Amino acid sequence: MTIQLFLESYIQKNFSLKILEIGPGKNPSTNEYSLEHQTYSVDNEVQKSSDIHTQHYYGNFLNTEFEVKFDLIIDRLTFHEQCLNQRHLYLNKIHKNLTDNGKFICEHAIYHKNLMFFEDDLLYDDSTNLLYQQKANKTEMVKCIPPAREIEGLLIMNHFNILEFTCDPSKKIICNRADTNTKASDPDHLFFCVEKKLN
Repeated sequence: MTIQLFLESYIQKNFSLKILEIGPGKNPSTNEYSLEHQTYSVDNEVQKSSDIHTQHYYGNFLNTEFEVKFDLIIDRLTFHEQCLNQRHLYLNKIHKNLTDNGKFICEHAIYHKNLMFFEDDLLYDDSTNLLYQQKANKTEMVKCIPPAREIEGLLIMNHFNILEFTCDPSKKIICNRADTNTKASDPDHLFFCVEKKLN
């Protein structure tokens, strides 16, 4: 499944949702429903949303305070940009900002044994599952690409009930590469939908 397919099904069955997209707010999936639901986005770059009905928060998700709780939080390829010591903080923040029984949906790059990166400025560390990129003589972590079971464990540890967890090896995620043609060695695609577990 993809975020688009999930939204087409879920949003049409529920009314007056408060929806947060972690990202620039230019996702046509949410913009399509912004008249029937309250849509928000958060990103650390100044954005002009393609939809005037989407409220945009400027800043890093981890440092942003929201006045409302959300029924649905969407993360398309942002969670895997969190470094190791921020992943628990990230999920904890999502849990805190969801309504009771709120949903979190996400697409994430995941590891497989034939993973390979062909760009000269990329280095993948198998021991930490981190992808590094050299930028102007500085090496930065750009993605965390763990096995699916690690993400599953993180979600359970951070008090989420897993409703859907789908790894489709025929879908790939291109990470930090100019060539937009997918390769068998690209990270696999994970879609998950989880629900806030009440303590």
